[in-house]
Amino acid sequence: MSQSKSQPRRAIRWTAPLLALAFVSAFCGCRNNSSSNTGGVSRSVGAAPSAAPLPTDSLKLASGPATLNYLLGSGGQIHVVDLDTGQTIATATAPLQAVITIDQSRGVIVANNVVKAGPLPVGHRYEIWLDHK
Repeated sequence: MSQSKSQPRRAIRWTAPLLALAFVSAFCGCRNNSSSNTGGVSRSVGAAPSAAPLPTDSLKLASGPATLNYLLGSGGQIHVVDLDTGQTIATATAPLQAVITIDQSRGVIVANNVVKAGPLPVGHRYEIWLDHK
């Protein structure tokens, strides 16, 4: 009989701390403490800021070190920015379904046409932009 009396006491003894933990977790655990409001836009953590000014009539397609590849289905006027210098290193008109490649040894290639001959500087990061002008 003494064993059956201790079972409810154990349950009561653990119930209060578990309820308190659940309460605290529900109100404190899943909150975004960021002070900026990005409106649902994801942010890259640890990414270096772009050295180039943000063009108002352009869309960033890809960013990273060479070798960088991007398939541009719609085609259009593009430009490539070296993030380490902030300079536009190539511009071209890409046809439909064009593959844009930034390769350290070969340079910038758009649809199998070299638009900026390599070699490119070692370790630089690049951005590919689609112009809407």
